[in-house]
Amino acid sequence: MLAYKKHTRLSAFTILELVIGITISSLVITMVYVIYDNLSRQVITYSRQQDELMIYHQFEGLFSKDIQLSKKLSVIDKAHIVLDMHDKEIHYFFKNDEIIRKEETLDTFRLKVMDVNFKSEEKIEEKCTRVRLKTKLLGADFEIFESKEISLAQRMNDYLLDEY
Repeated sequence: MLAYKKHTRLSAFTILELVIGITISSLVITMVYVIYDNLSRQVITYSRQQDELMIYHQFEGLFSKDIQLSKKLSVIDKAHIVLDMHDKEIHYFFKNDEIIRKEETLDTFRLKVMDVNFKSEEKIEEKCTRVRLKTKLLGADFEIFESKEISLAQRMNDYLLDEY
């Protein structure tokens, strides 16, 4: 008598099930990649904005402090001012894409300078020298105002020395 071999049924995936599984997994991987790419771009943009804000705050704080501690603010030309401190001079150079501060060391601030305006007339009534910087910060126009009070003695000296 012949013995019949029993065929055991193996449990496996069909081709159709494999194709559906690969399709679903490729969709999930694509979505994860797109989300990761967008997120990394946002992080890079945020990092650049924070760097720009940090540079602005460093410059603005240092510039304000230098002006307030100076004895005299002298405008050399539209792109150069000199702050006369008690024991040294600090030079500021305003270029298109940067501001250079020269003391004993050289500091460079990467700020886009669009316009520099000084208001200081040689009149005895003029009580302060004003500096207005128009910059671009985070893609928008931004203005920085600083002023230095001119002492009465300095105003009178300037006025009388100009007369002679």
